[in-house]
Amino acid sequence: MSTTIPAYHEIIDFIAAGTTPEQVINFRPSPPAQKRVEELVDKEREQRASAEEKAELDHFMELEHILRMAKAKARQILASGHLCLGGDPASSRRSGQPPVRILSH
Repeated sequence: MSTTIPAYHEIIDFIAAGTTPEQVINFRPSPPAQKRVEELVDKEREQRASAEEKAELDHFMELEHILRMAKAKARQILASGHLCLGGDPASSRRSGQPPVRILSH
């Protein structure tokens, strides 16, 4: 078993810590995480990736996709000025916008 911490744990930690739309937009994986993903992509391309490495890359790519969607939504929230903390359905009905939940500590 590898002792390397999977690159996708950084995204999970970011989400779990709570965030704002601005922090979502500005989030970038650390240089070590970026390097790890590049290594995994290279290994997969060269068909040298182990099953564990393929799974790590798959998890990272799934979370990265979710983060891209979250960044797009965060940009919409900031552009519209509508932010419904806690997902209050009444305020979202008044604004015509779906409730937006912001993670908190």
